[in-house]
Amino acid sequence: EKTKQLQAVLFSAASNGSTEIVRQLLSQKVTQQFIDVNANDENGNSAIIYSSCFGHRKVTDELIKHGANVNDTDAKGWTPLIWAITNDKADLMEDLLDNGASLETASPPEKSPRDFVTADSKVERVLKERGLIENTNDVNKMENNYNGVEEDDVDHQMMMESAYNFNVNLGALDDNNSGSESEFDSDFENELSLHKEFLWDRCLPDQFFAFKEGDIPKILDIAITDFIPQRSRTQRPIPANLLYLCARYVHYYGVNSDTIDNLFVPAFSRIRRIVNEKRADVVYLIFWLSNCNLLSYYLKKDPNICESTVMYQDGLVDMMKEIYVLICQDCERRLEKILDAAILDHEPIYELDNVVYQNEWKLFRRKTHEHSMATYLRPPSPHRRALPSPRSVTSILNSVLFICDLYDIHPIISLQIIGQLLWWLGAVLFNRVMLNKKYLTRSKAMQIRLNISAIQDWARANNRKAPSVDEFSKVTDNGEGINDICKRHFSILVQLLQWLQCFAGFNDDFSNVNVTLEQLDQLNPLQVYHVANKYRPDTDESVISKSYKNYLHDMAQAYKTETRSASDDPLLDCSQVLTLQLPTMKQMIVSWGAGLGGVNKYHARRYEPILPVDFLDKLDDLVGNNNINGN
Repeated sequence: EKTKQLQAVLFSAASNGSTEIVRQLLSQKVTQQFIDVNANDENGNSAIIYSSCFGHRKVTDELIKHGANVNDTDAKGWTPLIWAITNDKADLMEDLLDNGASLETASPPEKSPRDFVTADSKVERVLKERGLIENTNDVNKMENNYNGVEEDDVDHQMMMESAYNFNVNLGALDDNNSGSESEFDSDFENELSLHKEFLWDRCLPDQFFAFKEGDIPKILDIAITDFIPQRSRTQRPIPANLLYLCARYVHYYGVNSDTIDNLFVPAFSRIRRIVNEKRADVVYLIFWLSNCNLLSYYLKKDPNICESTVMYQDGLVDMMKEIYVLICQDCERRLEKILDAAILDHEPIYELDNVVYQNEWKLFRRKTHEHSMATYLRPPSPHRRALPSPRSVTSILNSVLFICDLYDIHPIISLQIIGQLLWWLGAVLFNRVMLNKKYLTRSKAMQIRLNISAIQDWARANNRKAPSVDEFSKVTDNGEGINDICKRHFSILVQLLQWLQCFAGFNDDFSNVNVTLEQLDQLNPLQVYHVANKYRPDTDESVISKSYKNYLHDMAQAYKTETRSASDDPLLDCSQVLTLQLPTMKQMIVSWGAGLGGVNKYHARRYEPILPVDFLDKLDDLVGNNNINGN
């Protein structure tokens, strides 16, 4: 019984960062004889796993000093080194390496610590300085998250998953053909070969679409109202291409100056009507966001039309911002349905919810009932596997990126959509932890932290960055990728969970409290005090002293006075929508044009405003054979 109690104290001290307690337990003869430094608790984790998970360097060093296994693994297969790399704790990583931690130790599914290194991180720089890695260029590419699966199979799985996540017609995500992407590209190349290179600074006879003003309603019917999104290269930009080619005809050959208004005003009205009617269909929303952005690019790139369509370019900007909000709201609504079960209540460590908290009654519970070891080792049932999990959240994020890619959403916008979702996730999870007393416990904090790490893993694996804006730079102005965005938006949530893990162990040691709070710089004193005031200690934890609570209360009051805040509200405003920054002309040229040097002309041809022959035939049947271009 004494061994069990002292081991529990060691696990608690390791996760709380209580170096002195760990030192005393492992160095004093009266206690060390009862403690195994490499023992696992009922959750399968050792003390060094806990200290590494929460980034406690001094505790980890103390454990190593007393014989802790630096290559131990947790239930997920992660070693202390993987935890240090994941948390970007370079100093902790160095200590582990100096004491024999292996960069080659594989964790399921066959991933070594090297695979967790993020480009441009502190740990990457240290590993390069030590000559342990050469580069991480291939670490964070979102190419194939399904090991050993062919690219076409991955594409199919992503289509199925996205159709399920967003309740959309699979036909909108798949091409009507059953061929591979290379066959789609071949069809597109054949279509492209039928057209001359597009000239933006002058209007050739076959590079516009001629029409009668009375045909505008029919044109808008086929190009907007009745148009069903398709993913093929020739079909997905048709609305933008047709509207631009019509505008070209009006500008160069139109006799009525009002025709451009008669074209764009009802066109924009119809697009708005469609996106509002389809506000719960993310495929339609992303499709129209793509076409609005592409049309804006065409109007800006054409030097002769640019000045005369400024008002409509501004209208496109407004529409894109509206559609962006609708996309984010739809995704947030879908995440909302699973968030509690997938992150806050999901148990990555079996039986974690059997922890008993002080002052908690377990009515009608048999005191003599004990779980057998088989209960802890038994894999989850099919029903349990079907329940929401962190994978459910990352699946939705994956689907958003996948659909954005299908419809050529500019990378700048894709990043911001993901950024908004990560901001919302961080804020909502923060608020729910703060508001619900059942989450304000040390054990729940660790459970939630492990679930959050799955989203951080996803961000690391899909660490896209925006395209270069000059000929020499490899990154954008701020260099932020998805991993950086995730770290920034999750920082306050992670710090809240860290505070829940450690603050109860300080007792009345206020100097350590202050040192810790200096590191948790995202939390304000109101939030810190709220946690202490609502905290539920586990049965093996002492009750927080009145003097400790008063100390934190005084800090909160001083903060209110200093900031002149009239509110005691410690919550975040999760209704905030981050402002959409649209790509600049330079960024669009890099993504859709020939590049700033103008050398990638083949790439630019893939984004020329052409109309496929089969669509032109359909259009001719509808409005009559009155177009004079060959597009």
